[in-house]
Amino acid sequence: MDDKLSSALRSLPRAEARPGFTDAVWSRLEERRVPRPDLGHRHLARWPMRLAAAAVCLLLLVLGTREWWHHHQLQQTTARLTALENERRALVSELESLRRQMDMAQPVVYLGGNNELDLVLDLAALQRAGLEPGDFRTGRFQTAGSRVAGPRLAGPTTAHFPQPTKPTIY
Repeated sequence: MDDKLSSALRSLPRAEARPGFTDAVWSRLEERRVPRPDLGHRHLARWPMRLAAAAVCLLLLVLGTREWWHHHQLQQTTARLTALENERRALVSELESLRRQMDMAQPVVYLGGNNELDLVLDLAALQRAGLEPGDFRTGRFQTAGSRVAGPRLAGPTTAHFPQPTKPTIY
């Protein structure tokens, strides 16, 4: 406010209520007053409702969180199962490809060798001779000069390998 206005308002005489005015107002208010129940009891009566509302909110929160978690776990499990199924299909396809390759491949086993000599076992020749790979463990085969009974191999049973030109040190 402006200082002049403030000083002018302060200079005015103060209005005062007549004697007994305040008491008369209070007595009239008391006459019109409607008796009310005790606010303490009414305030306490609201607590069970507030607790019930809070419990319902908490229950809804827990159930919603549980439902979300269940849905999330279901999505993860479905994704894992899909990945496993895709991997299974890829493995089945690869196995079929390997089986087709094996059907077309010559039945030979590489036994080893060095720079000048490779040892390869032709399993088809063994099968034509009536031998199985397990016969070697049981001794059911005959080599040159042996007297073990068993089916004879067709053709010569000894092999002639070329002699190495330089000595090999093992």
